[in-house]
Amino acid sequence: MPYVYVELDLEEFDDDEIIQEYNSRGLGGADEYSGWDDHEMLTKIWLHDREGRKEEAYALMREYVLNKLNKVV
Repeated sequence: MPYVYVELDLEEFDDDEIIQEYNSRGLGGADEYSGWDDHEMLTKIWLHDREGRKEEAYALMREYVLNKLNKVV
């Protein structure tokens, strides 16, 4: 499948329009970590792993990756 590149200036849209479009596509808000940015989530995963809580780290990482891929398993 070929890729299409689109140049877009987000300043042309107000925040409410972007949030509404994002939510209408079902891209957010489904889990307890949806408000976190990538850095916060990855730091939490890393800390769990470092503390020896490997199963929890793996579960968080799996959830994070599936959310990024917008997949439900």
